Amino acid sequence: ARCTATFGNLSSPLHLAATKGHHEIAALLLEKGADPNARNVYGQTPLMQACRSGHWEVVQTLLAFRCNVWKADGLTGRTALHAAAAGGHVRCARLLLADAAGAGEGASARYANRAAGGGVTALHLAALHGHVDCVHLLVDERASLDAQTIPCAAAPMAAIGAGSTPLHYAASGGEVRCCQVLVSRGADRMAANCNGWLAVDVARMWKCNWLEHVLAPKSQLPVPKFPPSAYLSLPLPSLLAVARDYAAAGFPASPDSGAGNDDDACSVCLERPCNVAAEGALLCSFVTRKLLFFQKFR
Repeated sequence: ARCTATFGNLSSPLHLAATKGHHEIAALLLEKGADPNARNVYGQTPLMQACRSGHWEVVQTLLAFRCNVWKADGLTGRTALHAAAAGGHVRCARLLLADAAGAGEGASARYANRAAGGGVTALHLAALHGHVDCVHLLVDERASLDAQTIPCAAAPMAAIGAGSTPLHYAASGGEVRCCQVLVSRGADRMAANCNGWLAVDVARMWKCNWLEHVLAPKSQLPVPKFPPSAYLSLPLPSLLAVARDYAAAGFPASPDSGAGNDDDACSVCLERPCNVAAEGALLCSFVTRKLLFFQKFR
């Protein structure tokens, strides 16, 4: 009962652990019965809190204990993916999308395109705040380039105008590469919002004149081509299978086992050097140990 009690702003201990990035404490609380989908007074779950702060280790822990990535908060209707995209936390976003993919064919795209209040998608928010890696990942996960907002009184959505696409939001954000990624993937530079503004008009109004060569419909300058996002990842069930295969082969591995080299990064954390290889995934010992621990809870 103590693990699920709330206090203060009605955040549970798990909410607080998620906010601060204490993944080991979060795992302990969950093992002792804490509700991974508990809501605070604002309707936010621990997953949303972890994604807002960019704590991917906590996200991985919560996903292993079957938290629900589809839940939305009670104020804005935003999911954990909206929180991750708004903050530019691409490691969190990739785990959320990978988990959503486990719901069946096309589920990842449906999750990526879920609209919050005002019709805002995760791609709108990533573009608005200039988070290139998140924009790139979301587009490659089939986030809609044509998604349009609806009338909303909240800033800055109201100022940009209803009917705006992610490209309009990227124009307001002023990040060149966000605009380039969207245009290179087929975003329509001729799409007008309900105010009759093109994305280039929004850029001019927000004094982002350096975007003119990317957004002007008649621009003759070539748009760079972008390879697939480096953050595309395997679904978590596949990673659990990798961990099990690794355990069967003898756990733990030696750091010089030859599975990877200094140029390879773990497929999950994207930071530590990998020393585990199976089924196309490269994992570090830290992630593999956690996956092995978590598999009994799934």
